[in-house]
Amino acid sequence: MISLLRSVHAAKVPTTKRATTTKAPTTTRAPTTKAPTTTRAPTTKAPTTKRATTTKAPTTTRAPTTKKDTTTTKATTTKAPTTTTTTRAPTVVTVVNGVATGFTGEAWGNLVIPNDVTSIASRAFFEETGFTGSLTIPSSVTSIGQSAFAGCSGLTGSLTIPTSVTIIGAYAFQECTGLTSLTLPSSVRIIGEGAFAYCSGLTGTVYIPAGCSVGTDAFAGITVTVVQL
Repeated sequence: MISLLRSVHAAKVPTTKRATTTKAPTTTRAPTTKAPTTTRAPTTKAPTTKRATTTKAPTTTRAPTTKKDTTTTKATTTKAPTTTTTTRAPTVVTVVNGVATGFTGEAWGNLVIPNDVTSIASRAFFEETGFTGSLTIPSSVTSIGQSAFAGCSGLTGSLTIPTSVTIIGAYAFQECTGLTSLTLPSSVRIIGEGAFAYCSGLTGTVYIPAGCSVGTDAFAGITVTVVQL
């Protein structure tokens, strides 16, 4: 039994070979022929046509325009200067019992002492600079008080003391700087201290009559020649 089994075992069933699978031959792809690149025909640029040069017509220079003078020259009207009439109060010399003591009104222009005056009080016209003309003293006056006209710097011109005057008080005409000449009469007996001091406008020669008493500095500060007769 065992031998039979061995025989059976030994007798191998013949191996059936697998049918050989024949691979279908690989089909070689026909090579792809690239269409030849078409070379573009070079683009020929049309030649640039130059613009015709425009010749500008020469600029015509305009003749300068002369503007018409439309300005009408007005005739210059010269106005007559306006004259302002200022009415000033007249100077009225105050006289009391023959003595000139001062004045009323406004001090301006010439100063004229009235004919009925016999003497001029002290300081009657002291520093009245508004009088800007001449001084007239009448022949009725015999004495001129202290500082009667002192500081009247506006009085101008020649001063003639009348022949009736015998006394000229101290400082009577001091600083009457506008006076230019002085005439003293032979009747004068006293010329007070500083009577004509600093009358800087006086020029020439002043004659003092014989026998006249002259106070200290009667002619101080002036350049006139003083001659005692």
